[in-house]
Amino acid sequence: MGNISPSCKPPRQHQQHQTKQQIEIQHLAERMPFGDSELLHLYSVYHKLLASRQQQQQVSSSFLTEWSIQCSKTTNQTERETLFQVIESQILPQDWGLRLYQTAFCTSQHDDVFVYADQSTEGTALPTTTLDSTRATDEHMERSRLEAFLEGVASSGRRGAKQTLTVLLRSCASYDQQHDSCQAHEIAKLAYRIALATAFLKATVDETLDMSDYVPSNSSNDDDSLQLDALAQSMLQRARDRRMNMQQQQYTAAATVSDSNGRTSIADDAITLDELIEWCDATAPLFASILPTFMHSIFFPDRPFPPSRTAFSFPYSLQESSLFESLKSPRLFALACFSSALSGSFFRLYSSDHDGLSFNRLQNALVGYSGPTLIVIRSIASSKSSSNSVFGAFTASQWKESKDFYGLADCFLYQLSPRTCVYRPTGSNQRFMYLNPNSRSKGYDQQAHGLGFGGTVDQPRLFLAENFDDNVAASVDLTFDNGLLLAPGEDGVGSQRTQFAIDCLEVWGVGGDEVVEQALGARNKVRAMKDEGIRRARKVDKAQFLDDFRSGAIASKAFAYRDQIDGRADQDVAERANDQKDILG
Repeated sequence: MGNISPSCKPPRQHQQHQTKQQIEIQHLAERMPFGDSELLHLYSVYHKLLASRQQQQQVSSSFLTEWSIQCSKTTNQTERETLFQVIESQILPQDWGLRLYQTAFCTSQHDDVFVYADQSTEGTALPTTTLDSTRATDEHMERSRLEAFLEGVASSGRRGAKQTLTVLLRSCASYDQQHDSCQAHEIAKLAYRIALATAFLKATVDETLDMSDYVPSNSSNDDDSLQLDALAQSMLQRARDRRMNMQQQQYTAAATVSDSNGRTSIADDAITLDELIEWCDATAPLFASILPTFMHSIFFPDRPFPPSRTAFSFPYSLQESSLFESLKSPRLFALACFSSALSGSFFRLYSSDHDGLSFNRLQNALVGYSGPTLIVIRSIASSKSSSNSVFGAFTASQWKESKDFYGLADCFLYQLSPRTCVYRPTGSNQRFMYLNPNSRSKGYDQQAHGLGFGGTVDQPRLFLAENFDDNVAASVDLTFDNGLLLAPGEDGVGSQRTQFAIDCLEVWGVGGDEVVEQALGARNKVRAMKDEGIRRARKVDKAQFLDDFRSGAIASKAFAYRDQIDGRADQDVAERANDQKDILG
């Protein structure tokens, strides 16, 4: 290689600048939970935006819009700005972006290098304190501000569930600093709207969904608000249980009395940070992934979500549903908080409103389907004074006919309304799922005939009877955590109400497009093997048939032939299924 001429060498100042950048990034990499390329991306955008802001010398009203535009390399800036104007004006709570900035990115006035304000101050001049030349040239000050900002990105998405939930709760409009708490309904609504905003952005990238489907209702009395209230009631019940346990352990209960410093009690509709963290651990693990997923779409819109972390994906289905009235249904949101398997696309396998209330059709939809399934039930209210219950079960195991329980611990029971609850396996036994139609044993096994979860073969805890007349949803068994599936009856004693009638029943294949496609393929293979077995069993030796006909034995053997055909069909299906397993194995 030839020598580089002096005119081609980079200026000494540029060399020093590059060296300074490399030193700073190396220093930051030891303290921040970002990859090298991510850190370089944030570093570059930070300094670019800082220089631009100092030239404009104006206050911006939107932290989210400004950073989403600067961090995106593939989306047109005008288009990106329009999208976030819709998000901030119609989806997210008013001024939440500003509260987020003040909570996570600007812990002191010293760190407020960008100066964001509310809508009324947009376009005004920057405060003179932010333009002080002495402060601007102080390298230690610059590094401190940069670290404070990067820590804001980290705490809102990369520092783990506890730190993320801290930012979420403290950015809520109803945040009470004295008790480190906020109203349960407000944080449920905030998380729901953040999840909708993320889904809205994804829909615009995929260009497959109508963006208007993700604009939430502002009514406080519609079904969406009631379902969010059910989620809030779940938080508050967990908080009450925790406070009661603290009282029983002879600790001062801040929820009921003032402490020695004269602090007032926590409001009945409020939840503290510690209570929120405990609720997420027990009930809704994916709730803590909502803010990180949204923040990733702000700061790293052109990069995939880190594989070491679990993203929150708002469920959706393009098929009609009587239980999920729209793509923005809070019921879908609540389900996605339970498990990562309940995110992404849903595929309807069975619906009583479309397929009729038929156990044969329900069984035909399930048997052979190899993917995770979600059963959703809406019961008929037991009286005028009680409400409909929406509840059901999830399992990741494949359905099959059996007189015994089967399945794995990756299943649970749940209630969506009137209160959101999840009942996970206790680990005491393996009685997870059960599918025993009457046709399997002709009724001779003296067991419950239908579909069930938990309990015993005589009486599963959640049970759909084959005739749909003797359905049961009990509150206690040894397999799953105890708790109500049905709303309390007219007497208010919910644990005594176990019988229910079905208003609507739906079964969904879940887990995403790829999982559903593979599961449907497996079900089609099982159906094809069964059809082939029946076809082979119907083949009768013609010579033997003619001999029997001439001898008069055909009449006496008619029933024998029918039994033989049934037996051969069942045997052939079983043999072909075993052969298929050997091939796949």
